[in-house]
Amino acid sequence: MDLDLATKGIIAANILAIILAIALGWDFSTIIWMYWFESVIIGFYTFLGLFFKALLSGKEIRKKLGIAFFFPVHYGGFHLGYLVFLAFLVPPTEFGAILLGSVVFLLSHGFSFIRSLGEKFDPEKEFMMPYLRIVPMHLTILFGGILMAVGVHVLVMVFFMGLKTAADVVAHQVKHKKWHVKQLGKA
Repeated sequence: MDLDLATKGIIAANILAIILAIALGWDFSTIIWMYWFESVIIGFYTFLGLFFKALLSGKEIRKKLGIAFFFPVHYGGFHLGYLVFLAFLVPPTEFGAILLGSVVFLLSHGFSFIRSLGEKFDPEKEFMMPYLRIVPMHLTILFGGILMAVGVHVLVMVFFMGLKTAADVVAHQVKHKKWHVKQLGKA
């Protein structure tokens, strides 16, 4: 599999997050919150991409701008709900670690954003792509709580971070047309 520089950057950022989590002994709360912030960062860059690509597209600009401005309402509302849910379920504990991890992802996704500005795009597809990256968080909250209750903290962390890294790579490859959705079923 031939991975582009932006995909390698996403993998490196995730591996760095895993190393930091293990080396610094981050707890489940810190990791979940760091990834919640990463999801918000992805939403921010998605909005910017929708907005600038709509302006640069030259056709159906009003429709594309409408999609761009609806995205933060939809995605932001979803994450506001997640924020409330997480605040009650797993309140943040290590604010410095959350910030450190979030900065790593801000830079990684910023690099990917800059590299993608010249690509053609389908606004409806681009609107939906960030949601693929949220699936691991759903699974971890559902199953992670059970595993954490029985004391399997490291397993939860490794499972979640691995699943999330895989989702990031697949979402990035599909978004940037390196892979097609039909190919994923054959892999």
